[in-house]
This record gives sequence, structure tokens and C-alpha cells, in this order.
Amino acid sequence: NQCEPEMLLMKTPINTYVLDAALTNLTRWVRDGVAPPKAMRISVENGGTPQARVVRDQFGNAIGGVRTPYLDVPIATYHTTTRGETFCPELGRTDPFSWGRLATVHGTPQNYATKVSQSVDRLVKDRWLTESDGKKIKAEANAVATAAGN
Repeated sequence: NQCEPEMLLMKTPINTYVLDAALTNLTRWVRDGVAPPKAMRISVENGGTPQARVVRDQFGNAIGGVRTPYLDVPIATYHTTTRGETFCPELGRTDPFSWGRLATVHGTPQNYATKVSQSVDRLVKDRWLTESDGKKIKAEANAVATAAGN
């Protein structure tokens, strides 16, 4: 009863941040009549057939849906399922990029933090993230950049 590959669970609270914004938008919709934002659907090839599959970007992440900074400024490939028995197919996993790939994709650690900050600002403005969660994501990115720069 082992997952393949053996894996760590996702540490990033991606779903929590999106859910926080969804509940905030739902409350605003009910109280003030302001409809929530709409995201592009996740892209699927061969929809409705046994060959259906999610379309992925150059980093192996799904295209479409709510694009958090974790997808806009990736440091990993995020999988929604894992091979194996019992509960493995229900578990997502993260495959972090190597240091070499991070440097190729983002250049410097500070450039990475700047790109995350820009992504967060856009997502907060468009109501896909709450301001509070946006601050948490920026702080995390700055901590990663600081640690990598030392």
C-alpha cells in the first residue's frame, strides 16, 4: 500500500487561499450583489472520451482555472493524483524544480520574488486572492529569495 513515487504531501496551502477568496466573493455576492470573478475552465483535450486529459503548460502544470502565483511563477510541477493503492489516487503531490531549473526559469531569487509579488497584486485586484493571503504568499516568496540569496 505504497504510493508511487513515494511522496510528500503538498505543503503549500493552495486550496486554502483559493477557498478563502471564494468564500469572500460569495459573501460579497450575497450581501452586495457583486458577482464573483469567472475563471477560464481548465483546458482538456479529448473531453468526454476515455482519452480525455488535462492540457499542461511547459512546466507540467494545468492550463486554465484559477492561476495562483504557484502556477504563474512556478517552482514545481503540481500533480493532482499519485499512482498506488488505497488513497494514493486522491492525493496531490509536488515535484520541486532543481536549482538549475529555478535559475533558468526565474533568473535570480529576487526576480522570482518580484514576479510572485506582481502575480499576487493582479490576483488580489481581480479578487482571486484575499489581501491577507496575498501578503502571506509574498512573505513566503521573499523568505525563499532571501534564503536562496545567502
